[in-house]
Amino acid sequence: MSQAVDPSLELQQLASQALNYHQEQQIIPQYSSPTITADTIICPFPLCSREYKRKDLLKRHLTTLLASPDENHGDQELWDTVRESGIMTVYTRPRNLSEDQKKMRRKESNLRHRIKYANQLKEKRNRKRRVEKLLEGKAVGTQTPDWEAEAREQAAALNASKVNQAVVQPQFVAQVKARGGGTRRVNRRSG
Repeated sequence: MSQAVDPSLELQQLASQALNYHQEQQIIPQYSSPTITADTIICPFPLCSREYKRKDLLKRHLTTLLASPDENHGDQELWDTVRESGIMTVYTRPRNLSEDQKKMRRKESNLRHRIKYANQLKEKRNRKRRVEKLLEGKAVGTQTPDWEAEAREQAAALNASKVNQAVVQPQFVAQVKARGGGTRRVNRRSG
């Protein structure tokens, strides 16, 4: 017959083993290079374990702590391995390149960019093609008309055609006697 084990005792033993294992791992910090996933980069110091989305932010974090380390970043051996791993490397551009060398570096950089962002660039091109296809047959890039100016021009042309067709009516002029006894003409419209 098999022995019956109390389930609560078995759970206590498992919990105890897990705690012991966790404490052993904290006592002996083992360096592993920072975990770089597609989304995050984790600080290589086990007591810190901050996550960063970009490598330059991790580099800034480590650079500021290199000058004045806190309690989580004091291990000198770990600092040496971090330096050797290349996280802290600063890349600079050489200043004394000829035009041909600059052109070659630019060409290589553009190629790296196209390879790295190939999917995003492809999506952008496809989106642009879809929009062009939707707008096909329509005038693209033309300025929208000024409807008010166009309406004014049409009204002026319409008025001009009416004046030409209609009989010109004479303006009414009133005779007003001046105090001095003479007569003077006044245009009724202007008052």
